[in-house]
Amino acid sequence: MSGHLALLQQDMARYLLSETDAGALQKAVKVPPRVDPAGRLAVYGNAYRERLRETLARDYSVLLRLLGPAVFADLAYAYIDTTSSRSPNIRWYGAELPAFIARQNGLPPAASDMALFEWTLGLAFDAADAAPLSVADLAAIQPEDWAGLRFILHPGLHVIMLQHAVPEWWLAVQDLDDAAAPSEPPAATGEQAWAVWRGSDGVRFRLLEADEADLLGAVADNADFGSLCGLLAMGHGELQAAPRAAGLLRNWVDAGWITGLS
Repeated sequence: MSGHLALLQQDMARYLLSETDAGALQKAVKVPPRVDPAGRLAVYGNAYRERLRETLARDYSVLLRLLGPAVFADLAYAYIDTTSSRSPNIRWYGAELPAFIARQNGLPPAASDMALFEWTLGLAFDAADAAPLSVADLAAIQPEDWAGLRFILHPGLHVIMLQHAVPEWWLAVQDLDDAAAPSEPPAATGEQAWAVWRGSDGVRFRLLEADEADLLGAVADNADFGSLCGLLAMGHGELQAAPRAAGLLRNWVDAGWITGLS
């Protein structure tokens, strides 16, 4: 009996994930007279799709305002029809939506950026805890050790590239009621790097200068402090490279972005 139940559960899962039609599964559906088995199965199928749509609406609530309910629903159903839920935790179902939007036609130019920004806010919020480095930890480093020093970034820190002013639009929406949205869509800005992280008072974000974004990328690639100064020297000159690196590092420590040294 347990083996039969397992097969039935697998058939039901494949049906809900749109990997197969109802087919033989209909024969296992017990229904009263004059009730259509396919119709009863469709109740479960539709409920599952609605649950996925609700999840997307929750994770992308500001994108929903940007697009409007009707357009967002069409987008959500198109995503659901092409993207199966592969994780036991529905929290991660919407991970591919930003890339999916970038392949669609007819949506506002800022839609993909808004989706990426909202998803990154969620990633920062859900990131693992890690104790940040202190200024005292840096002060304890011997001068001769600085050149080979490498820095470990907080798992909740993310750097994303945006082409539109979606962070400002997102902030504006927070002060409006549920039905309202700014009259103008997010303006194009050209490519800009934004840091998104979880601070002691919640998720935060700020615009990065170009050299700071490059330096964070190098830190993520395990570059040492000497290499970081070399990168800055190309844009600031050798005399200004070390002070600029030290100043950025101090800002990162104050923000809690650095959690360790190696």
